[in-house]
Amino acid sequence: MARINNDMVEGSRGKVGKDLVYKTRNKKTFLSKKPDMSNIIATKEQTKNRNFFAEAVQFARELKKDPVRSAAFKLRKGETLYLAAIKEYMRMHGDKKVAKNFDSKFWFDRLTKAGLSKRQVNSALFIMNTGKITNEDCQKMNNISKPTATRDLALLTGKKIIEFNGVRGAGAFYILGSWWEEFGS
Repeated sequence: MARINNDMVEGSRGKVGKDLVYKTRNKKTFLSKKPDMSNIIATKEQTKNRNFFAEAVQFARELKKDPVRSAAFKLRKGETLYLAAIKEYMRMHGDKKVAKNFDSKFWFDRLTKAGLSKRQVNSALFIMNTGKITNEDCQKMNNISKPTATRDLALLTGKKIIEFNGVRGAGAFYILGSWWEEFGS
């Protein structure tokens, strides 16, 4: 993999011909050989998930072509029709138990009743949507200082709402904790 120092391709991503790929990592652009995925065999679960996602993409494409359905579709601030349609398809056709348990309004009420501030609720909901949160995510999302984010995450950890991954420094993040299990079944 070769580092590129050329203003014309800086920040580029994607395929170049059949054999090369531009990659951007930490605001640095690299040119590398395209990875050979021909010997990779997907598991049944991976194949099922890929097919499900392909169905969601097809739904979103069809929705974009239909102006009547597109106009009726409700979008959140900053959300594109395409991504909103994929999320909606996955919510409606995925595991009903998971969809019910991860409904944001339901969890907002539960977390508020658990005595959390709005910032702390936002952090917990962020983990539900993304799978993890870092101190930096918490700072940016809530527009707070690093010490305040650290205190919020420590409080959430103390209540077992989130769990620390055990890594200190740059690799540190938090995931959902055992508090959620009592509502899972």
